[in-house]
Amino acid sequence: MGVLTEAINLESKGRIVQYFKDNTVELYNQYQSPDGNLVKGIPVSNMIQGRFYFLMYFDESNWMQYSPIFFVDHKKFGDKIIGYGINMNFIPMEIRAGIFDKYLDDLEDENQFVNINFESAYKILLKVGYEYALVEYNMEQVAKCFSVSLELLPKFLYSTFPSIKYDPDNLYKIWLKKLETKEERHQEIIAMEASDFYEATDEIKEQYTTLKGHLQRIQRNLAKFGNL
Repeated sequence: MGVLTEAINLESKGRIVQYFKDNTVELYNQYQSPDGNLVKGIPVSNMIQGRFYFLMYFDESNWMQYSPIFFVDHKKFGDKIIGYGINMNFIPMEIRAGIFDKYLDDLEDENQFVNINFESAYKILLKVGYEYALVEYNMEQVAKCFSVSLELLPKFLYSTFPSIKYDPDNLYKIWLKKLETKEERHQEIIAMEASDFYEATDEIKEQYTTLKGHLQRIQRNLAKFGNL
């Protein structure tokens, strides 16, 4: 049993539903008034790869607007900085701990993921079929950013934002649907350039099938929120 799973079992005392509800309230209160210790409000320029964050983000998707993420990488092109994070909203809670447990020795050393990047995170998620949870963020669209201490990770993983309804059945259906096009989506992702997401001409869009809707959503959000 990994340190995360052990901590979750110990803290929840087997009452997972109540644990989830209590954590949701506690984390929400922290985002409203960060204690400056376990949760800190920071500028996006201070984000570090291999750390956990909660983002309030300008986007049409509720799951993107309130994003609990594991930040893995960033890329620059032109005048844009694009961050990449594993968005926990796309992953069932019982899966989340297992993804990180094998890489953690404790819940104290914040530098245990120093070698993480987009490629390594993608490979980790691909093994369990949740590679689509690795999403991109136009850093200009981040309204607020909160760093979350590793000490708080068990609660962070077993919580949500109050306006988001956690529905494990729906997440399972999305996972099954994504499996149908997993290989095609994989081939498109490895062929795609970061700039394709934000400079998607009609010609570029036609190159992609499974990612076409994703590209269109990014373009809509860029038009609405990209220059805030």
